[in-house]
Amino acid sequence: MNRKRLSCLIGLYLDGGLSPSEKAEFENTLLSYSAARSQFWSETKLHDQLRTVEQEDCFAGMVTEFPAKAPRVFPEPSGRAKMKRWLRPVTAAAAGIVLSALCTSAVWAYAGQRLGAKSRPLPIVNQGFEAAESVPPAGIPDSAGQWSGDYSKVVTAENGIQPHNGKQMLRFLRADNALAEEGSINYVGEAVQVLDLRRFRSEVNCGTAQIDITGWFASLPVDGEQFNFLIKAASFPGDPKDAPALWSDFAHSSLSMVQHQILAVADPTRWQPLTVSIPVPPTADFLVFECGVLRVKPRITEGTAEFPGHYVDDVSLRLRIPN
Repeated sequence: MNRKRLSCLIGLYLDGGLSPSEKAEFENTLLSYSAARSQFWSETKLHDQLRTVEQEDCFAGMVTEFPAKAPRVFPEPSGRAKMKRWLRPVTAAAAGIVLSALCTSAVWAYAGQRLGAKSRPLPIVNQGFEAAESVPPAGIPDSAGQWSGDYSKVVTAENGIQPHNGKQMLRFLRADNALAEEGSINYVGEAVQVLDLRRFRSEVNCGTAQIDITGWFASLPVDGEQFNFLIKAASFPGDPKDAPALWSDFAHSSLSMVQHQILAVADPTRWQPLTVSIPVPPTADFLVFECGVLRVKPRITEGTAEFPGHYVDDVSLRLRIPN
């Protein structure tokens, strides 16, 4: 493996300048050498950090939203606005991280498709919200195996919406939680869980593993308002107890990250699936993943968004490893 040549190919890849022959060479190198994959992770993270410096001024004062298709940019509300940490693509740093994470995910997904992949479901706690307890409004959890997030309610069938699976589902209520700062502006409701990846170290050590995260969403009709559903995930080194602190600075602390959004279709008879795929570096110790709803229109300029009828159910994770 020629490290200098690989570095050149990585640079072309990140800039979108690979020719068809170079693309094939690049993919074959990643699939053939674990050292090449390690170099790819290292240079991708350096690339993201450089983007932070270059684009800080450009993105100052703006919030970047990443739907499933084309990105859209909205001005940040004035006043004491406290954005949800994971929608804050804070400056260019987060924008660069998100874009690079999506690109990285695409490479690993391609690897899985090309070589064929073995896969299996990963166990998560209360994936269908069938447990009797509610989800505590405590923000990002500091341990694996529990839901936490913003104000919500575990419900049975209501408002013409039947659970996607089982007898219960989670209804988002508000875009804040018990830890929210007074006077902050919040327009994203979320449910979050941490998965301890150290349990699967022997499987993800190959360096080409990825995790597919799927959630099912439903919405009531709401006149004059627009909402998006979304899933976001990031992998980190360290202990799950540090998840809240690391998540607050994910632009610099995460090893990989991905986020997708879809328009919430206002149809109580329809459940919408959303799946994201995140690559799992061998050094990742835990994964933070969350399902959420974002109020898009009208924009929140003060206070906290409330959600009149937005639900998530049947969240699942699947580990994929190329053969």
